[in-house]
Amino acid sequence: MHSTHHFKTRMSQRGITGDMVNLALEYGEEDPENIARLVFGRRRATQLIEEKQRQVRAKEQALREEKRELKLLKKLADKGGIVVVAADAALITTYNLAA
Repeated sequence: MHSTHHFKTRMSQRGITGDMVNLALEYGEEDPENIARLVFGRRRATQLIEEKQRQVRAKEQALREEKRELKLLKKLADKGGIVVVAADAALITTYNLAA
């Protein structure tokens, strides 16, 4: 979308960044009284903050799990591998592969 000189001047005067404008364009709500206006208020921003925080926490948890698995894989590789013996849905024994 084209930005007019007036728009750029007002952005600069009011401390509004291009990234803020992009968020308003993406998440703002049309003003029912004037469809040319997109409103991105504090309430909507707070809702999105909470949603993004939940997403970040979920990703952090997934990352912790990945790191834990990576640590276990390295430990297993250092051991030279393992063997697990199972039969009839029972774990019978396990031993180091290098043994």
